[in-house]
Amino acid sequence: MDDSIDLGGQYRFIQEYPQCIIHHTMEEYKGVGVNVVEPIVVAFSFNDDYIIAKSKAPNNGQARNKQEYRYWIINKVNQQLEPAALDSSAFQEQLRELNIGLSF
Repeated sequence: MDDSIDLGGQYRFIQEYPQCIIHHTMEEYKGVGVNVVEPIVVAFSFNDDYIIAKSKAPNNGQARNKQEYRYWIINKVNQQLEPAALDSSAFQEQLRELNIGLSF
């Protein structure tokens, strides 16, 4: 059973571990795609033009109780397959600059 969530523009949120956002090249989803947002996605939102996402950053030896996050803005119109990972302040700035009215 496919429990992925269609985000439009051939993007899907995969709910099974590891939770990620993929892009599939075929018109219909066939269960495979390219990771666009790395695991583990903890929040996302979308509209006709954009997907925003928040994912856990790799721990890289940090203290166990300190979790870092990465933020993503995907332009669905341009079928952006390699969005840059952003920190929280750069993410908020890009949302304002691009006038993206989405939030988690």
